[in-house]
Amino acid sequence: MLSKLMKQDYLSTRRLFFPSYLVFIIISVLNKILVEMSKNMAQPQNAIDFISVIAMTLYVISIIALFVVTYVFICMHFYKTMSSEQGYLTHTLPVKTRTIINAKLFNSIIWQALTVLLVFLSFILLLAGHMKDITFQVIYANYVEFIEENMYMNASTFTIEMIITCIISLFSSSMMFYCSIAIGHLFNKHKVGGAVIAYIGIYMVMQMLGTILLFASGFLRFINHDSADFFYVYNKIMISSIALSVVTTAVMYFITEYIFRKKLNME
Repeated sequence: MLSKLMKQDYLSTRRLFFPSYLVFIIISVLNKILVEMSKNMAQPQNAIDFISVIAMTLYVISIIALFVVTYVFICMHFYKTMSSEQGYLTHTLPVKTRTIINAKLFNSIIWQALTVLLVFLSFILLLAGHMKDITFQVIYANYVEFIEENMYMNASTFTIEMIITCIISLFSSSMMFYCSIAIGHLFNKHKVGGAVIAYIGIYMVMQMLGTILLFASGFLRFINHDSADFFYVYNKIMISSIALSVVTTAVMYFITEYIFRKKLNME
C-alpha cells in the first residue's frame, strides 16, 4: 500500500516540480552558452560580457528559487492533501495514518534529492571543458589531504558523518513543515496562520537546543584555536548533532502522526 500511495503522490506532485525543473535546465544551458561565448569571442565583446553577467546572476537566483519552490511545493501538497478540503478524501483511505505520512515523507525526500542532484549537474555543466587536467583522483587526494592535515580527522569518517547529516537534514526539514501544518490543523480557523506560528516556534526550539549543545560541549572555548583539540570537539558536536536531529525528527513525526490520527479536525 505504501508503494501505491507513493506512486499516487508522485503523480500529483510531478506536475508542480517538472515545469520548475525544465525552467532551471533552460536557464543553466543558456548560462553555459553565454559564458562560453564571452570567453571565445574576439574583442569587442562588451555586449556579450554584459549578457553573460546577467545570465550568471539569473542562474544563481534560479538556484535559490529552485530550492525555495521545492519546499513551497512540499508544504502546499501536504497541506492540500492532509488539512484542506481534499484531506477528506485522504483520511477516508483504508490505510493507517502513518502509512499516508510515510508516503508523503519519502516523496518529499526524493524531490529534495532530485533538486540537489539537478543543481549539482548544472555545476558540472558549467565547469565542463574547463577542468580537463583535473581528475577525480586529484580532487579526492586533495580532499583527503585537507581533511586529515587541517581538521585532524579521518577523511572517511568525516565524509560518512556529512552524508548522514545531509540525509537526516532531508527528513528533518520535511518533518518541520509537516509538524507545523499538523499543529496548525488544530486551529478551527486560520490553520495556515497557526502553521506559520508553529513553524517559527519549532525553529526557535531547534536553535535553542543547538545553542545549548554548543555550550555544553565546550565548543566555543576552542573556536579561536587552530588545534587538534578544536576539531576533536567539533567531531563530538557532529555526532551529538546527528543524535539530536534524529531525536527531534522522531518527535516531530510522532506529533504529526498523533494529531492526524487522534485530533483530526476537518471543520
